Amino acid sequence: FYYPIGPATGFHFLINCYFLYNYSQRLETGVFAGKPADYCYMLLFNWACCVIIGLLI
Repeated sequence: FYYPIGPATGFHFLINCYFLYNYSQRLETGVFAGKPADYCYMLLFNWACCVIIGLLI
């Protein structure tokens, strides 16, 4: 499965990208301010969890 980008879904994809960037920036400057290694570990851990769950489903 992939996210099809076309005329009907392009705007929705852009909105998702905006919110992903916005919330990620809030985390990086708020909760993980001054702790770049912790932020990187959180990103890698979440990526690994998404990949494992995606493979199991």
